[in-house]
Amino acid sequence: MKLRSGVAMAAALLGMGEAAAQTADFKCAEPGTAVEYSNLRKTAWAWPEDDHCRLFIQGSGMLDGYLAWYAPTIELSGHQLETFPVQVKPRALWPLAVNKTIAARYFGPSQRSSRTLVTIDLSYRVERYERLDTSAGRFDAFLVVARQKAIGGSSEIVLREWYAPSPGVIVKYDYRQADGGGEVAEATSISRR
Repeated sequence: MKLRSGVAMAAALLGMGEAAAQTADFKCAEPGTAVEYSNLRKTAWAWPEDDHCRLFIQGSGMLDGYLAWYAPTIELSGHQLETFPVQVKPRALWPLAVNKTIAARYFGPSQRSSRTLVTIDLSYRVERYERLDTSAGRFDAFLVVARQKAIGGSSEIVLREWYAPSPGVIVKYDYRQADGGGEVAEATSISRR
């Protein structure tokens, strides 16, 4: 009887640990991979660089153009590339694993302007690994949650992105601002150009 209980318990623990044990190493999506989202935003993966990927974004307002993608929830514009990676160390989020967290304080140019300096407390956490259905298909994805709070201000942002290691893209995101603004979108198509 004890053997059966032990075997059943081990099987249950293995089943529970399967998702928690899942990891994903850093990789860029294949160049030319394009993702269209339900809010008409489009991304196209351009090329890999030393510690990030180049990503072209269209239809997202202030972030339109080429960005440096370091990890889910971490996309940077050109004027942040010198200070942000040094202070925040976004590559520390890799390999992705459930419960992995990084936290940092950033002081430097804002995303909107190289002339505006900001101080922001940041945290990034891999919340879970789950199966997700979108209009573009079914994916096994990591949910990564980023929290940003401006020091000396009331600005707070929470960004959730579901990253599917295969094909290596964000398949859904949920962006919320403290003032009630934000958007939710899912991938409607993923193609290779």
